[in-house]
Amino acid sequence: DRASEYGINWQLFTQKGIAGDSTRGVTVGVGPQRFSDSLLAGLQGLGVRLISLGTIDVRAILHALATRTNVRVLSTPRVLALNNEEARILVGSEVPFVSSTFAGLTAQLNSVVQFRNVGTQLTVLPTVNNDGYVTFRLLQEVSALSQQTVAAAQNAPIITTREAETSAIVKTGHTVVIGGLIGEMQQTVESGVPLLKDIPLLGLLFKNRSVSRERTEIAIFLTPSVVFTDEQADSLLQRERDQLQGTRQRLDSLLAPVPPRKP
Repeated sequence: DRASEYGINWQLFTQKGIAGDSTRGVTVGVGPQRFSDSLLAGLQGLGVRLISLGTIDVRAILHALATRTNVRVLSTPRVLALNNEEARILVGSEVPFVSSTFAGLTAQLNSVVQFRNVGTQLTVLPTVNNDGYVTFRLLQEVSALSQQTVAAAQNAPIITTREAETSAIVKTGHTVVIGGLIGEMQQTVESGVPLLKDIPLLGLLFKNRSVSRERTEIAIFLTPSVVFTDEQADSLLQRERDQLQGTRQRLDSLLAPVPPRKP
């Protein structure tokens, strides 16, 4: 994800409205730059006092902000199922939201709360064939809470869902790709002084512009393993333990503190 924001925020103060600032000239700082009486405190950028005559104080805060986020999530749900029996696993949480509101006999508002599963959910119905292949029906759902809500529904959260449902025949121990999704979204928000912000070139001094880009990639892989004996179950369990131990070691190496350099 990438986001960028730049623009100029203007302030015009009078002594009657807000007490004056004893600082004069140009103020430069790293991080949030604050005037002691600024209504725009907390903005990141360069604070500049343009005019300070008597009771009139004109200020501008120039800010430019860019962020980049790179997040990779690997989810490996595993479930053990009997032949011709449906199995289901959910790795996530239950999110409450108000589905309806009604007034009782006492004129008190009562709310009905429902829960929705959010996370990675896998439902599979396998059928083991005699030739070493597995026929299965699979439903894979990946859902997450978004930052948006629905005001008309008691500010219920909006849930983004990606779902794949299919039937396939796979040989035991082999991997098949069930589905994939690549999505891109770009959002541009522009605000400023009416009319002045539309002036070519000069309008850049009277507006703020924010651009955000988001890219998501999802791929679903399935590897069935048929277990007939206790020895096969123990071997499969040991293999899963080895993979988990290797993953932990890689994470520990990434999160280990970097030793200081010797002079």
